Amino acid sequence: VDVQCPEAAIVELAAREGALHGLVPADVAARHEDVRFERVLASWGKRHGIAQARLVAELADGRRESPLETQTAWQAHGEGIRLEPQTVIRDRAGEWVATVDFTVAGYKVVVEVDGLGKYRRPDDLKKERVRHNQIEELGWLVVRVIADDLRFGRFVPRLQAAMARAERR
Repeated sequence: VDVQCPEAAIVELAAREGALHGLVPADVAARHEDVRFERVLASWGKRHGIAQARLVAELADGRRESPLETQTAWQAHGEGIRLEPQTVIRDRAGEWVATVDFTVAGYKVVVEVDGLGKYRRPDDLKKERVRHNQIEELGWLVVRVIADDLRFGRFVPRLQAAMARAERR
């Protein structure tokens, strides 16, 4: 049975279907194994779609924990905004407060991606609100994102508005 390595499958998917379609599995692969795209990309030469595949190889990041996080980072990237995944927020004494989905490079803006499975136990929402408030008390602006925000184009304008109001860091 012929089997394709994950990198080859991801490069082919990105080349044929577009960068976002390749980026989701690239992030998953990067989270679970050491992926190296160089050899596969070199073998593709100048075939159709290679630019999309190269972009996927450049942007793949195993710290993104869900397809929704990948889509969030992709939309920000499309506007030239760099999101730093899995950022630790500390209080003024240096104590850990939270690890957030993203911060915006250069700004005190947190991006939290809310999927449906996040609130399973009755007190999960309460804990999340306490955490959210602690982050804001430290001077961070928090932008919360759900799938519909990405689908209907609401995320990027809200993110840009928060960046305009936020402190630089």
